[in-house]
Amino acid sequence: MERYNNEKKQETIRNRQVKDKAAFLDYLRKDPGISIACLRSGVSRQTYYRWLGEDPEFAKNVETAIREGNRFMNDIANSTLLNMIKEKNFQAVKYRLGNCHEDYLSGEKRRDYLEKKDRTDALKEFIKTMMERFPLFKKKSDKGNV
Repeated sequence: MERYNNEKKQETIRNRQVKDKAAFLDYLRKDPGISIACLRSGVSRQTYYRWLGEDPEFAKNVETAIREGNRFMNDIANSTLLNMIKEKNFQAVKYRLGNCHEDYLSGEKRRDYLEKKDRTDALKEFIKTMMERFPLFKKKSDKGNV
């Protein structure tokens, strides 16, 4: 009888953990902060880290949930920024242009953009030269002329 009670208790614990882990992951998908997910799901940080160490599948699911949560939060931030731009909020306009438009980039961001553009242009030129020198692939219209 005692063995049966112990097995039933273990089963109850496992079932509760499955529900608690699922709730934790749901909160993490909405807001990728561990502390917030712990607080909202009622899971202590100690329990979270124990699960992380004991359950590789849970650890993998946490990584996925954090990525999903970050994408979700980025979508919200981008939508908010675009709404602020539509409302003619100068700081939002300045931020967007200063980070996303090549004509308004300054300092290190401009240098990085130009270096990347130069590398891209150089790579395109290299590929074009190599294709001319070593025509491994012919265009469909060129196949009849071979």
